[in-house]
Amino acid sequence: MIENIKQQILDYKKEIIIGSFAALLIIIFVILNNKPTPVRSNVFTDNAKSKKVFKKANVVKSSKYIYVDIQGEVNRPGFYRIKATARVFDLLQLAGGLKDTADRKNVNQAKKITDQEQVYIPKIGEITDPPLIKENMDQDSDEKTEQVNINAATVDELQNLPGVGPKKAEKIVQYREENGGFEKPDDLTKVSGFGEKTLETLKDQITI
Repeated sequence: MIENIKQQILDYKKEIIIGSFAALLIIIFVILNNKPTPVRSNVFTDNAKSKKVFKKANVVKSSKYIYVDIQGEVNRPGFYRIKATARVFDLLQLAGGLKDTADRKNVNQAKKITDQEQVYIPKIGEITDPPLIKENMDQDSDEKTEQVNINAATVDELQNLPGVGPKKAEKIVQYREENGGFEKPDDLTKVSGFGEKTLETLKDQITI
């Protein structure tokens, strides 16, 4: 009888321990799941983005238009507000187009204009200094090749001419020593190795 009572007491204690442990686990689980989750603030990020967008919008807005002055042979010369992407052609439309007296050959209508620029359209025959709005034209056409004096140039200098190597340069020097020099550029054809086609190529680059 006593043994049965002891066993019942032990079983009861076990139930209490197991129940307490289970209750503790439940309490811990509830606490962990009910812990408030920190809310991430996007105020700084949103403000930074807003400032960036605002700044970009202001840049676009401020650079959308430019101001230019056009004078000379146009129907309505003056000061104009125009899109930043405009070219001389667009500006001429605002100014009423070119007059009949305008020197069209000196106007590069494809040129992109810049803020605060003055565009001047000259009359036919008028000399402008510097030449009118031609800065975007090919500058190579304005460059002149330095001419070589075939009566005075050394062998090395003569080799600056296209197609003239050491042997041909020596023949030029030999000819002028034997004949007292060249009387005219065409006399170069008297030198062995220089024909009419070669002379045609070199005529703008040689002198006497």
